[in-house]
Amino acid sequence: MATDTEQPKRTRGRPGIYASDAERAKAWRQRQRELIAAAQVSVEPVIVEKLVEVEKFVERIVEKVVQAPVTLPRQAASAPPNASKLFPLLKERFNGYQGEETAKRFRTNAAKAATASREILSLAQRGGAVPQVEEDFLRNAAQFFDHLNGIFHNVQLGAKRAAAKAENERKAKHAAAIKDMVFKTFGPSPALADVLAMGELLLAFDKEANAWLVNKYSVGKGYIYIPREYELKNAIQQRDLVRMVREIAETRLEIGERGRRWVDGEQNGWAAGWQDFEDYRTNEIKL
Repeated sequence: MATDTEQPKRTRGRPGIYASDAERAKAWRQRQRELIAAAQVSVEPVIVEKLVEVEKFVERIVEKVVQAPVTLPRQAASAPPNASKLFPLLKERFNGYQGEETAKRFRTNAAKAATASREILSLAQRGGAVPQVEEDFLRNAAQFFDHLNGIFHNVQLGAKRAAAKAENERKAKHAAAIKDMVFKTFGPSPALADVLAMGELLLAFDKEANAWLVNKYSVGKGYIYIPREYELKNAIQQRDLVRMVREIAETRLEIGERGRRWVDGEQNGWAAGWQDFEDYRTNEIKL
């Protein structure tokens, strides 16, 4: 038993409060739940008003932001679409090769679109009153594509004239090249016997070109290209000097002066040039 000067030894927990460890644990868990619930309670802001005492009146200073009314600009009435503004973006499509066909195709599509807009509007009007916005849209669409149709019509005519001009220039250039080749091959005054002999020898070389060129260049295949073989044969049969001269010059211009080797996968060959024909004529290399 403890004396007055001695203090009893303190055990864990609070003596005399909890009858057992289970009650103490239960109380601890309850305390934790209370703390968590208190932490979750939202804190309301504290509003501090500034009060200024002037004699017997109390003045409250409150700042209030007043927004000025926003005035929106008035929108102008929208103008109908103008097809002329679209053409500069499309004109490059009609230049060069097949410009006329492209313009014709665009013209056809524009005409179909205009017709479709009118037919849709007519069909809708049969069913009752058409809303104003949709009616205006269909009318503007029909006018727009009609305008495009007219633009493409003019472009088609211009492309046709340009193509005809280019073809005439090509023919004139080709005729000048043939004239120079005739002079280069036969001189200023072609003789019928010489021209006839050269034409017949050119046809003979066409038959023997494969074996002759294979033997000369050690290739798998050889040939000479005569672009108008039928016309050349017909001119030789009729002894037509002008036509024979032209067809021989046409062949020389087409095949070029020098032959060329070609490779296609595992095959190789030689396309004869005019110099190969000259070598064949002079029997430089014999079979």
